[in-house]
Amino acid sequence: MHIELTDGVPVLSSSDALGAVLAASARLAVLGSWERFKICPADDCQRAFFDRSRNRSRTWCSMQVCGNREKARTFRKRTRAQNSTLATV
Repeated sequence: MHIELTDGVPVLSSSDALGAVLAASARLAVLGSWERFKICPADDCQRAFFDRSRNRSRTWCSMQVCGNREKARTFRKRTRAQNSTLATV
């Protein structure tokens, strides 16, 4: 990893993937944006994403994939519970 001057601004750069991740992490920390960097909570995803929402409430890396799957699971679980309650009445 090394420091380059770009338009008079020092920028960390690297020639390998680990150095690039470390440079990006340092930049997020310096800019005060580290809390917007999140890891998707889906067990089968393991992706990281940058939360650009106004109130920093984004949870899923992709609502079309991970968020949709979780919402569908929750709906099926809730519906199953309601159906089993109705069946016992």
